[in-house]
Amino acid sequence: MFQQKSMEKKKVLLIWATTVLFLFYSLVPVVWAFIISITPERYLYTYSEEWFPSNISLSRYIAILTGTEIKGTYVTRSMTEPFLKALINSIVISLSVTFLSIMLGLPSSFAFKWLKFPCKRILFSLIIFIIVSPIILLLPSIFVIYKQLNLLDTKLGLILLYLGWGLPYTIWILKSYFDTIPKDIFESALMDGCTYTSMIYKIFIPLSAPGIVAGAIMSFLLSWNEFLSALILTNTLSSKTFPVVLAEFVGEYSIDYNTIATGAIIACIPALLFTVFLQKYMIKGLTSGAIKG
Repeated sequence: MFQQKSMEKKKVLLIWATTVLFLFYSLVPVVWAFIISITPERYLYTYSEEWFPSNISLSRYIAILTGTEIKGTYVTRSMTEPFLKALINSIVISLSVTFLSIMLGLPSSFAFKWLKFPCKRILFSLIIFIIVSPIILLLPSIFVIYKQLNLLDTKLGLILLYLGWGLPYTIWILKSYFDTIPKDIFESALMDGCTYTSMIYKIFIPLSAPGIVAGAIMSFLLSWNEFLSALILTNTLSSKTFPVVLAEFVGEYSIDYNTIATGAIIACIPALLFTVFLQKYMIKGLTSGAIKG
């Protein structure tokens, strides 16, 4: 009995140690970027024994969020205004992709789980193939197609591209979650005269809330953080996303680390809020999804 308790304590300590190491590994770059963003430029390249600066400057946050410039530094209006516009573009594109992924992924995953149709396994295998395929292999062909369809440098073009990339993830996640729902629920709904549409929206959406939230978070983050496609397929501020504009903060003869770090921290906030907000619904779905007698 004593040995068993000792083993359980060791497992708990190992889990806590692993969690702390993972958090340290994940949060240190973010904390370091935040420290750089609030450090005055004159202190950034000087040696100091202090990890956290004694003189804090929030001027770069004010400059980027208001579209103004800071005299005597690299932060100019030509940098701050494009970042705000690109941030709005990223929010519009990511939310559109997330909404469409869920609306299309729900009936698709429902069909893959419960319905019978020709080439079902082949089609699902193709979805898995799309997930594991690197998008860089398709970009030359996509560029040519978009040029013919006048979709280059448009938000619609990025939405369609990210939807084609994120929808397979959503279908895969929801299909995996539907696999955990008992078949008796589906058969009982059929016997009660439910249509497939009413089944999805009245039965399976409440039961699969955690899966829907996981798919939404995945779709949002995939489109929010994507850089290479947006760099190749966009050219003006009408469609550029924030990763592209943030990369343009690197000058020809200098790199403004403060402004890059400030922009990166600001860009993390919408994704963090989106994840935290939906996480509440994920927990609610885990606790409320049950069959009432």
